[in-house]
Amino acid sequence: MENSLRSLFFDLAGACEQASGLRFKRSHVYQLVASAFGFGSWEAFRLQSVLADGVGTAPPLETSDVLGRALQLDLGTGQALKLAIDTLVAGIRARDLRSLEAADLFAWALTYGKWPVNGDWEFAPHSDDDEQFDDDVETDESAYPGNEDSRLEWLRSVRSSGVLRASLADRAAAGDANSHLVLAAILRCRKPNSYLHDEEQRGRRLNASEQAMKAEFLDSVGRFPVYAHHLREAAKAGIAQAAVECAYVLSDDRWLREASYHGDSDLLLAAAEFARDDAMQIDYLLRGSETSYQNVLVELAAQGHPAGVEHLASHGDRNALISMSTTALQDGDPELAWSWQLVAQAYGLDLQDAAARALHSEGPQTGDPYDDDIGGPVYIEEQDVIDLPQITKDSLTRARRHAHEIVAGARISKRHKEHGWR
Repeated sequence: MENSLRSLFFDLAGACEQASGLRFKRSHVYQLVASAFGFGSWEAFRLQSVLADGVGTAPPLETSDVLGRALQLDLGTGQALKLAIDTLVAGIRARDLRSLEAADLFAWALTYGKWPVNGDWEFAPHSDDDEQFDDDVETDESAYPGNEDSRLEWLRSVRSSGVLRASLADRAAAGDANSHLVLAAILRCRKPNSYLHDEEQRGRRLNASEQAMKAEFLDSVGRFPVYAHHLREAAKAGIAQAAVECAYVLSDDRWLREASYHGDSDLLLAAAEFARDDAMQIDYLLRGSETSYQNVLVELAAQGHPAGVEHLASHGDRNALISMSTTALQDGDPELAWSWQLVAQAYGLDLQDAAARALHSEGPQTGDPYDDDIGGPVYIEEQDVIDLPQITKDSLTRARRHAHEIVAGARISKRHKEHGWR
């Protein structure tokens, strides 16, 4: 059933023929099944819905509607036709055939597969770390029905529905990129690692945990290539999530450049992380920074890009403030250099003061100013200083005004961040 929809509809057609003695083509059964779900044709059903078993919305199964469609198709009359339709309805019920909205499935794949959150990947079932894939990974609750228990059960049902996979494979074979993405999300698994399997072949006795990991390997041997195929096809079609995942999982960043990011800074940040070319990394970060997204700007600063350094400086980072002031002096603009000194003062800093700072060296407060009430290990940070030249009173007034604008803008962006705005 999972291999194709053809076998499912062939079996349904055969059952109808055996019960009634009438001739049923497989194409007729497609139309009748669509009518069982309240659609006028299989084409109309397929535009909106995806056939599944055990998950989704059950059909109304109004026998009169299916019978009416059979009469339209001139499949027969009388008791024989009624027997055929009753058999078909019973077959739909016995197989627990249901439907899922195609748009909802695509949204689910984007939500469930959208790992980059502020630059971090929530889970990586294909990575070399020891964390196991977990259905209970934190995701957007709005993408799933009901409470936590029903959500997890729904996820398991989606993954276990053979008819759903067959339906998606049928759509993907016809060129539907969204179906490729959903299949990749369903099939996602670790990259096969044969170590424990090979060790067992050499005579090592595996414990229960190792046996489970070996079983996961045996499952992924056949599953991973199919997952990778659908992932690549979705990436080729320009789906940014798939392109990023390809770069991460398969170390293949060919499709990052052509992907449609729609201004999604999280995806652009992830693309920058996994692109192999330095120039491409900067390009994705700059595109993400157009939304003033905090983490993109921080990453730009880490790479020494002026846009990122300026962002950190405006938010009171002392090293960035030193960098901006030094650059201004090198550019022959002492007034601007003083502006950054005045920004520093607004944050309680002084770029001309070499006083060392005591900072926490361990624990959750690492890097924070040392607090005697917390205690713990301490380290002393020597601070760079800058020697600022004298400027005129008018220049200082302009510098102060400019510094006020910088700090005001930073405080607005901070409030935006706190409220989830970008």
